[in-house]
Amino acid sequence: MEHNPPKENRLAGLQVLRFCAAALVLWAHAKFVVQSHTNPFMETAFGAIGVDVFFVISGFVIALTTSKPGMTWRLFLAQRVARVVPVYYFFIGVTVLVRLHNYVQFHREVGWWNTVFFIPLFDHSYYVAGVHAFGWTLSYEMWFYAVFGAALFLFRPNRAWLVVSLFLAVGAVAIFPFYTLGWYMPRFAFHPIVLEFCGGCLLFHFRHRLKGAVFAGLLCALPVFGYYAVLHEKLGWHMDVLGNVSLGFQRAGIWGGFAICLVGCVVGMDLSGKVKFPRWLALLGDASYSIYLIQPLTIWFLQRFVSGVGDVVQCVVYVSLAVFGGLLVHLSIEKSLCLNTRRFLERLVRQPLPKIAEGNASPLQR
Repeated sequence: MEHNPPKENRLAGLQVLRFCAAALVLWAHAKFVVQSHTNPFMETAFGAIGVDVFFVISGFVIALTTSKPGMTWRLFLAQRVARVVPVYYFFIGVTVLVRLHNYVQFHREVGWWNTVFFIPLFDHSYYVAGVHAFGWTLSYEMWFYAVFGAALFLFRPNRAWLVVSLFLAVGAVAIFPFYTLGWYMPRFAFHPIVLEFCGGCLLFHFRHRLKGAVFAGLLCALPVFGYYAVLHEKLGWHMDVLGNVSLGFQRAGIWGGFAICLVGCVVGMDLSGKVKFPRWLALLGDASYSIYLIQPLTIWFLQRFVSGVGDVVQCVVYVSLAVFGGLLVHLSIEKSLCLNTRRFLERLVRQPLPKIAEGNASPLQR
């Protein structure tokens, strides 16, 4: 049976921030459930900045995971697959079932390779969305895992984060001449948005400095980045950003800068031990992945069965269904599904995976 890490070793603030990021993404997608499209608060794309926060957190967690003694590339990839893939495939299965009534059109619209294998190796001029409407973020997650796994295979674990960061940073700059190619993969792999993962890695390796003047600097920079992030809310339209390197650097610099400052401040508060977060918020943070994944199904349900109730009521129903539905899936399906997958992969790699929870911060105390 998997034990929870000690309470003092959990990054409770980071877990709460996960839920806040999921809530921001819910806000960004509210425009898909309203009918009047006259309320600028619901039409804005600014909530998509939650994705950037997720990416920075992911980079931090990956650096944390690989800092564990005995971590190998096989264990790392097994752990990440066990955490991300099972519940994603569960939602893919449910989505296919509810779309069977219009399967022919549905089959033509989606990219099945990207649905199953995440990384868009065969896309041409643009990213082809998979069955999950917001699965592009997971494509980037899996790409980052693949690059980090390769670095663990080729280099020592304590150098992997630096190798990956340099590889992606140089690639992001060098990709300019290839934005006119007919093959989308180079543009995807080295899009500037991957630098946000690297920012999360840097935060982990400089975690002990997130106090005093450094913490104050991040805190002061946060509203500045926030102001410019609001001014550039159009950066939330991901298809435009993914196809334009200039917009990509703007998003990584402005929105990514905001996300790095925010995550850095929260980690600094966690490490100080002076801020306590409610358990129920940490629980919602644990469920943030399911809350994110359930959104397309919630939107489909509202568009099909709920109408004529007004935009405000529509949004309240949307958020309530997504949050409580995601929490229910997390408690009843996600936890056991990930645990069983983990056990299977333990046998597959023929050695036990280290007991690492996403909120476990024990290396931070070194």
